[in-house]
Amino acid sequence: MTTYYFFDTSALVKRYHIKAGSDRVDEVFDDEEGIFLISDLIVVGFRSGFIQQARALVLERNIRTLDALQLAAVLEFEPLAPVFVCADDRLNDAAGAVGFTVLNPQSSL
Repeated sequence: MTTYYFFDTSALVKRYHIKAGSDRVDEVFDDEEGIFLISDLIVVGFRSGFIQQARALVLERNIRTLDALQLAAVLEFEPLAPVFVCADDRLNDAAGAVGFTVLNPQSSL
């Protein structure tokens, strides 16, 4: 039987940023028959968090605003330990400084 799950920002963020309740959210996502729903409002919630974090990254890491937004976005996936793939040396330095493994596709050319 299909179950529909509607996530608001406070719950969905627990999927990508380890917090109290993250284990339970992961269990819900393990429902292979589940259908997951979100509102467009969730984008505003995430964007607000990204912009605040991006502002701090601009100041701390001396990177451009759009680069800071990219880094803030990938930080939400930090528990998954993604490889940060980027061809911008300054952004790669910043990503490495906050703990990501970096892959520069141009470095192997």
